[in-house]
Amino acid sequence: MFKELFAQSGLSLERLKSFADIVAAGGITAAAGGKPNRQSQLSHQLKELERYFGVELIKRGRGPMKLTEAGQQLLRVIGHTFGSLQEFHRHCADHPVELNIGAGEGLIQWLLLPRLPQFVAAHPRVTVSFRNLRTDDILKELADGTLDFGVVTRFKAGRPFKSVPLGQLDYGLFVPVKLMR
Repeated sequence: MFKELFAQSGLSLERLKSFADIVAAGGITAAAGGKPNRQSQLSHQLKELERYFGVELIKRGRGPMKLTEAGQQLLRVIGHTFGSLQEFHRHCADHPVELNIGAGEGLIQWLLLPRLPQFVAAHPRVTVSFRNLRTDDILKELADGTLDFGVVTRFKAGRPFKSVPLGQLDYGLFVPVKLMR
C-alpha cells in the first residue's frame, strides 16, 4: 500500500511539520527561534523534502520568504492531512469533534452566535470555535486546513471552494419620528 510514496527516503511527519513551521514563522531563522542547531536542522529537513519531491518548495533570495506553487500545494496537503490525523486522534481518545469557523466579527455576533445554542443542542459532541478573520485570511485558512468552515460576505470566483448562500441581510435606516416632521 502506497508503495511509490515510500520507495525512497526523505518523507516523514516530522519533516512535513518542520516545513509547516517554517512557513508559519515566515522563514527558517524565525522558525528556529534563535537556536543555531535548530536552524541547521530545519534547513536540512527542507532540503530533504525538496529532494524527495524533486521540486523547490521555497523561493530562496533576499526579502520575505515566498512559497513556490509546489510549496503552496504541499502546505495545503499538510494542513488537510494533519487536520485529519488530529481529528482521528481526538475520535480515538473519545474527545468531542472540534469545529473551527472563521468569519468577521459582525457575522459572528449577528448571524452565528444567535444560532449556536440550537446547534449545540442538536450536536452535543461538537465544540465550536469562532475566529474573527478578514475574508482573505478566511480563504487562506480554509485552503490550508486550519478552518473547517468560513463565512464571508464576498467571494472571488476562481477559488477552489464550494460555497452556498446562507441568506440575505437586509439593512434599514431608523430615524426618530420627530426628525421626520
